Amino acid sequence: MKKFIFVVTIISFFIGNLAYSKDVDLQNLLQETQKMTQGQQSFRLIWWIPTEYWKAAFKNEPNMTQTQKEAFYETVNGYTVLSVIDAKTTDLGSIVPFPKEEILNKISLSVEQKNKMFPLSDDELTSDAKNLFAMMKPLMANMLGQFGQGMEFICFKGTDSKGARLLNPKLEKSFAVNYAEHSYKWRLPLGSLLPAKHDALTGEEFPGNYVYNPFTGNKLVIK
Repeated sequence: MKKFIFVVTIISFFIGNLAYSKDVDLQNLLQETQKMTQGQQSFRLIWWIPTEYWKAAFKNEPNMTQTQKEAFYETVNGYTVLSVIDAKTTDLGSIVPFPKEEILNKISLSVEQKNKMFPLSDDELTSDAKNLFAMMKPLMANMLGQFGQGMEFICFKGTDSKGARLLNPKLEKSFAVNYAEHSYKWRLPLGSLLPAKHDALTGEEFPGNYVYNPFTGNKLVIK
């Protein structure tokens, strides 16, 4: 199965290096937003893609104007966006992805262990969102072959009844993506989007979502 770990690394490298961001470690952000399970002949990747990811990836992208970037962010910001790959693997290394319809029937989202939410239908997406994800899928297929063909973009509601974001990666909250027999859990905030914290006594540095030094128990501070 090392081959498929390598392919995920390729995805992380390509997407994570669309543009270098001085403010956010994109590789760490990718690690925090992706969940993966593997079996002898199966592979599954659940990738939560918050708007902050795109902002970091496109921040210094010279081939996009600021107007284009803002239009992109506005298009995705109203949704909770997942990229899902669920596939069988053959002994010869081929990837046989499950169709999107089957993925949609298996997946749901729970925020703070509350009622499950189900994916939005195409009719519930804006025309800009539908066009955006329609363009991204063949791009992944052209880059990554069978693996890219299996990547499906799944959208859930992104705001509550008051218009506030359901999942802000910089604020405390927990959520889970329920897929078939598995539950993939996240606890927010994401450390990669916060300033690093330090132990004033030992000088050690920790991710921004740490409160205490796990080794000494000292409370951490931001320099």
